[in-house]
Amino acid sequence: MCIRDRAHAAGLPCLGARSGGVPEAVGEGGLLVEDPLDVEEVGRALDALLDPDQEGSWREAVRRRRREEPWEGFLGAFEAFYGELAGGTTG
Repeated sequence: MCIRDRAHAAGLPCLGARSGGVPEAVGEGGLLVEDPLDVEEVGRALDALLDPDQEGSWREAVRRRRREEPWEGFLGAFEAFYGELAGGTTG
């Protein structure tokens, strides 16, 4: 189980960097930053995620994300894609 799935299982949003497959993994269940080394940008994102006035909205987004795109489906698509690239089959 990845960190995102653990956070979402607890009803918590995630913070990630906008690179690779992170945007697809986080989806609407969290926020993305352009530069994870930019302390101010990360701080603003954390403030937004921890805003008590938005807690209900984040929890609903996480519930919707888990319902619509369970982690198992993401892993299956990931495995199929890379299995195809490698010329094999998954099974």
